[in-house]
Amino acid sequence: MFFWGGFYSLSVIAVFAAFYVKESQLKYITSLYVFLIFFVSAFRYMIGSDYDAYTEIYATSITSVDELFEFGHEPLFDMLILTLNELGFSAQMLFVVMSGITIYFIYYGVRAHLSSERSILLVLVLYTTFFTAGGYWSCFNLIRQAAAMSILVYAARYIVNNSFLKFLCFILLAMGFHYSAIIFLPFYWIAKIKISPRSMMIGTIFSLLITVTGVSVKLFLLFIPFFSELYGKYLSAALNVTAGVSGFSFMTIGLYLMFCVCLYVYSRNTVVDKLTMLAFSYMVLRILFSISVEGNPAITMIIHRFEIYFLLFYLIFLVRGVEAAAQQNYGRPFLCCSMMLLSAVFSFLMIYQLYQGANDPINQMLPSLSAGNYRYEFNFRLFQ
Repeated sequence: MFFWGGFYSLSVIAVFAAFYVKESQLKYITSLYVFLIFFVSAFRYMIGSDYDAYTEIYATSITSVDELFEFGHEPLFDMLILTLNELGFSAQMLFVVMSGITIYFIYYGVRAHLSSERSILLVLVLYTTFFTAGGYWSCFNLIRQAAAMSILVYAARYIVNNSFLKFLCFILLAMGFHYSAIIFLPFYWIAKIKISPRSMMIGTIFSLLITVTGVSVKLFLLFIPFFSELYGKYLSAALNVTAGVSGFSFMTIGLYLMFCVCLYVYSRNTVVDKLTMLAFSYMVLRILFSISVEGNPAITMIIHRFEIYFLLFYLIFLVRGVEAAAQQNYGRPFLCCSMMLLSAVFSFLMIYQLYQGANDPINQMLPSLSAGNYRYEFNFRLFQ
């Protein structure tokens, strides 16, 4: 537990460094932080609700190329398992490789959207603290979809460059790890539509209304049969959906307030380049996803599989807005303190989750559900 406290404390300190350390020196801090994210993701032991599942899949899944489509997994993922098994690696190596793929594409994907080391570091810090507190750190869960998501973040550069063929190639690569990546394809055209801040606010209010009135639940139940064959394993969760809303969580309220801040930045035209437009488009989709399903845990669990593709774009836009505000002399100390406070709050929530999960793993995403007398440790055993 001391490691986790130190890790998240470093995240908060990294925010301070992002604002006050020279740009030429920030690359060393960013590199260290990226390495730590990879280290935790790759060598974690019994952390993540999918840890046991993927360990079992590794031991009982594909044994030859002839069985490539027999286990219901994506082809690239099955080929990876087959290759690692043939080379004599343990299941832990699967987490190492998948974490490497995810972190690599996230890092270089973010770098394609943000030019400064400060921006890149801030996005990584917010990704690690803000979304881990919400159970979103994909390398702790959903590792196939995490890889697909990271590839699509990288591929988004080709939307800006109007390189559809390259974009399509990365869509196919991402689908090799998770078929749901196909939903990203239409956004090649959607992201190019410029929508005014006023229209976005109207859309958000409409999203709130259909949630509060229970209409979003009814709409979801209306369309779920069409997807039951593809996502049959989620159908049982959908059947538990009941009309009505239990109330908005503090997480969603925070997301909504941050969305309003981003909307203000966008309306002030402080940043209007193509990358910002792209990030803004995806950020809007992400917030509408969150608000529309709030208060319905069963729907949220299913929709989470799709909204994950837009999480990093939300952060990219937020950081670009903060940087634009800093450049216009809104007060660097105030902005730095705000980002540090945000990271500190969600770091605390994550450590609390880890602590609670050790004592009551059934009610927590972390650690693994089968963890008995749990100890937070790492696994460096990479060979069978």
